[in-house]
Amino acid sequence: MPRDDKANDQLGQSYTSTERKQVYYIDGAGVAWRAYERSRAGQKPALVFESPNAIRLVRDYPANWHTLPRAALEALSWCV
Repeated sequence: MPRDDKANDQLGQSYTSTERKQVYYIDGAGVAWRAYERSRAGQKPALVFESPNAIRLVRDYPANWHTLPRAALEALSWCV
């Protein structure tokens, strides 16, 4: 069954805390993901994508990553 991207985008939620931004979304395959920034001393910041079965780290990402539509965020997650 095809997924309705507009409805799926509405499922994603962005949260901003004093420490980091997080986005929760469902990808095209129906997998739930959490995306957030991670900074560690001596390392370039990374955008982390976590699902129940995988973790992806993206080192080069746009500053407005948390405002991207679900499809663009999903594509960005593959830029590892």
